[in-house]
Amino acid sequence: MNRRTISRVLAALLLIGLAFNWRLVLWVFGIREPIALLVGVVWLALVVATIVGLARGRRWGAACLLVLAPFSTVMLATPLLPGMHAVGLKGPLALTIWNLVALLGGLIVLRTSGVPERRDQAA
Repeated sequence: MNRRTISRVLAALLLIGLAFNWRLVLWVFGIREPIALLVGVVWLALVVATIVGLARGRRWGAACLLVLAPFSTVMLATPLLPGMHAVGLKGPLALTIWNLVALLGGLIVLRTSGVPERRDQAA
């Protein structure tokens, strides 16, 4: 699989994860405290930048994910990928492991080739 395919799958998972966390998006727009507003806006900007970058198959989308995963874990305690609670995982250690999976996905996107393989040209 090439970078574009992997990054689009990861972008779709992040978009579904954002839909699962819709209350957090509403929370960002209802904040009155300046520091909490800054944290919420930065998180939302990172999520949007990551989804757009990964959907386009760009390396900077994966780099944004490398920043977003720890930020989401530490600052907001929010899972990036969907299905964490459906699987039955709960608690801070499970959240860290779940977001570590997203982080590893970003590393895989950065390590894969951006050029699709051409196996039929081997003649």
